[in-house]
Amino acid sequence: MRNADRLRQRLHGMQQKAGEAAERAASLGAQKALQRAQSLVPVRTGRLQASLQKKEQGGSARVFARVHYALYVERGTRRMTARPYLAPAFRRAVQETPFDQIFRETVL
Repeated sequence: MRNADRLRQRLHGMQQKAGEAAERAASLGAQKALQRAQSLVPVRTGRLQASLQKKEQGGSARVFARVHYALYVERGTRRMTARPYLAPAFRRAVQETPFDQIFRETVL
């Protein structure tokens, strides 16, 4: 029975560490995505670029723009060609963020 209790405690500790690793990975990935989006976003007045933000909450993180026309720039319209900046930024951030390394360092 002692072994079962030790195993249960160890698994609980690993679960907590995995949550911490997920938060770290999400934060790092979002930071990289934000920086990349700021460098890729088309700049006319600078308002869209300045509106880009990162928000972390409950183990997740997101990057978003706070101007109403951000989606129009990203996806385009009937009259305007798309100029994607968020999607490429997220793709690059996923490639550059060492999620597996973060989990190994934190959990194991």
